[in-house]
Amino acid sequence: RLEDEENGIDVVNAIRSQFNTNIPAIIITGEMIETIREEAEANSCYILQKPINSFQLIDAINNHLVCY
Repeated sequence: RLEDEENGIDVVNAIRSQFNTNIPAIIITGEMIETIREEAEANSCYILQKPINSFQLIDAINNHLVCY
């Protein structure tokens, strides 16, 4: 949980802004509401819904981060 209304996508965007590059990101969340999914897609973030296992995470890394 992040403070106030901040979410993982906000953090990703702050890091991207700091480094001035589109750093790839995977958002892992327990709250899968449509607005979060839409916001993640709009910000080029891949999203996984908790609970996940190590195989799902490895697959997401291989398919969504390695290409960068």
